[in-house]
Amino acid sequence: MSLSLPALTAAAALALTGGGADPFGDKPRLHLAGGDAVGSSPTFVPYGYGAAPGSRKATPKTSAAATAQIVAALQQATRYCGWLQRDGKGEYVIDCLAERIDDVSRGMAGQRGYAQVRAVLDETARGLNQVARANRASAQRPTRFRTQDKGGAVTTTNRRLVPVERARQQAAVAQALAVIGEAETRLLRSAEDPSTRGAQFQRIAAAVGSNKVLLRSL
Repeated sequence: MSLSLPALTAAAALALTGGGADPFGDKPRLHLAGGDAVGSSPTFVPYGYGAAPGSRKATPKTSAAATAQIVAALQQATRYCGWLQRDGKGEYVIDCLAERIDDVSRGMAGQRGYAQVRAVLDETARGLNQVARANRASAQRPTRFRTQDKGGAVTTTNRRLVPVERARQQAAVAQALAVIGEAETRLLRSAEDPSTRGAQFQRIAAAVGSNKVLLRSL
């Protein structure tokens, strides 16, 4: 998931519909498929150990448009990891957030005016990955996942996700919440600087902070 238009189009295709009470939207339950087979509806699939997808270039946008893309990408990251949790793979969610937030940051390469945001996202991704590794499940191996929507668009994790030991999940969630809280605080502090266009940074901070809802659901 980069910030380019194709990725956002895929996110729109995966958008949830309906009025369920689920904080991450209402969608048919995902089913874990074996091998590399992919279903016609969004389906999580263990992806194996191949090379990660290549890097992507960010499309230059005005500041307002760039903020909208960043927020949309962060929201899609939350939904992606939320779907993983709903498919019974909650042990991968913390590192999923780490990997997806890192993907958002990489997609921002070349965008002016967002150096502070990218630095916070990079540190957040590292922090969440460290939490997952510190509480790693010894009996499960790291796994890469991909989804394919009805239109054929595929989203693939760029690396293997580290599962958290179920007995350590509560402690890991508390640590992950602290990482997200720190990121939100730093972004809000940046928003106080008039040179950083505070209202836009506040929108990004809210998108990052919304991951606390997902983490508390684990």
